[in-house]
Amino acid sequence: MSYREGTLLGEDIEELHAMRVSSRRLRAAMDAFAPAFPEKSFRRNLREVKRITDTLGDARDLDVAIDALGRLLPELSPEERIGVEALIDEYRDRRRDERVEIERLFRDIDSSGFAKRFEKWVAANTGVSAKKLDPRPPGGGGS
Repeated sequence: MSYREGTLLGEDIEELHAMRVSSRRLRAAMDAFAPAFPEKSFRRNLREVKRITDTLGDARDLDVAIDALGRLLPELSPEERIGVEALIDEYRDRRRDERVEIERLFRDIDSSGFAKRFEKWVAANTGVSAKKLDPRPPGGGGS
């Protein structure tokens, strides 16, 4: 969640990328340590983490495509540029729609209290607290 603000701002595509990578790593860690957690609560929490990863993934795919196509533009003929620019515009429209989905995701996380509940659940089952890990947003002085 340390990448939340940057992801919501949408000014730097690397913020969303970092959050998605973090959620994918979390999913992998959860899968590896599944036996350490109660099965029912594990499934429920994994489902929510997968939802986060999937929502961010849809937006990330569009960010990557927009960036790659934008870098391609200088090499294209004027006729080719017209088509690629139209595709970029379409992807940007779809990316705006994904931003709405990301905002909805974070509202749902806030209203359900998932982030805090998840931290408490991990701490209760592992003895490791988020405060002990000291998660920091990008540029926050972490390594």
